[in-house]
Amino acid sequence: MAKQKALKVNSPTADAWDEAVEWLNSEEKLSGYKVDAVAESVKQAILLCEQVNAEPGRALAIKKAKKLQKLFGNLAHELRSTETQKAMTSITAEKDLIDFLSASSSEANLGEAMLNAVQSMQTPFNDYLFTYGKNRGGHPVLTERQALLYCLIKNYEEIFPTPLWDSARLRLIALSTHLFPACQVSTDGLEDAVPRALKDFALWALWDRQPTLQPCDQEMLESWNADKPDDPEPPLTPAKPGAE
Repeated sequence: MAKQKALKVNSPTADAWDEAVEWLNSEEKLSGYKVDAVAESVKQAILLCEQVNAEPGRALAIKKAKKLQKLFGNLAHELRSTETQKAMTSITAEKDLIDFLSASSSEANLGEAMLNAVQSMQTPFNDYLFTYGKNRGGHPVLTERQALLYCLIKNYEEIFPTPLWDSARLRLIALSTHLFPACQVSTDGLEDAVPRALKDFALWALWDRQPTLQPCDQEMLESWNADKPDDPEPPLTPAKPGAE
């Protein structure tokens, strides 16, 4: 099987960054943009590529965590059974063992102490698998350009003083045209790549576990708000006549 190419967004050199900023400042479409927010987006894209490159190792960790989760689950199931609890109640354990097994040291018997210990050991595996092991419909970004576009869209409303749905496509194309060369990322086909990036943003956000932005289509947004008033009032219930 061919080895997967490592993704890498390059941090711009001082000269490349100065030149990119000079071009960005000359673009009428980009008036009012914030340089610091653009720089922060590049940093996030670099970290995102590192995260994507770490995926194969994470897959093995998930596999092992699932095995341990199942092991702890089976053990907890056995400890919950009436027969096991009755048997454990009759066992007299050393105080040191009770203290070790019990987080609160208040369990009445060894069976309850062991159950608590197993559940406490299982909890971090459950949390890890909930965060990393579930397939929520998202997928990692596949190219350096996708990573950069994703981070620019994610931070769009910090970069520009306008909402995402207001001329976002034109601004992102203009921004990428001058920013990508500084990061040694291709600008070929940006006219098609940016609309696809806006469309696929929700999937990337699912994978990256980021909250999705509001719809970028103004008509869709107005329709959404029309169906959901800001402060709906509950219907009034007619008063019942009192008893004579």
